[in-house]
Amino acid sequence: MVNEHEQTVRNVCAMWANGKDAVKEAWRIHASEDIVWWNCARGALRGLAACEAGIDAMFSMLNVVRVEVPIRNVAVGDGFVFIERSDDLYLADGTCLASVPVVGVIAFEGNTIVEWRDYCDDWMRDYRPADSERALA
Repeated sequence: MVNEHEQTVRNVCAMWANGKDAVKEAWRIHASEDIVWWNCARGALRGLAACEAGIDAMFSMLNVVRVEVPIRNVAVGDGFVFIERSDDLYLADGTCLASVPVVGVIAFEGNTIVEWRDYCDDWMRDYRPADSERALA
């Protein structure tokens, strides 16, 4: 049986396939204003505005139009969802730029996402300009 937190995470992941505006809308619907979104490749973004800027930067820098997120496994704890997935980044011509294996830990307060941590390989190192910082925003 899928609980409310798991369904929220599944909904957010599904919205990535509809492009960056849908991703930002998913964050606005489900995340707190002071959410912390962290991943190994980028570091931490703090606050909804910073997360939206990070989404814009990622889609723009990589020229990606959508991200499909096939889910492999989900485990639910008290206020947490653990998700094993792949982030498959697609260009406008349908080419898959990268398929990144990810394990995410999503923390909730009530029904609101307050922290989203993604553990993955720093695959972005191949796409960042040599003189740039790790953070996108």
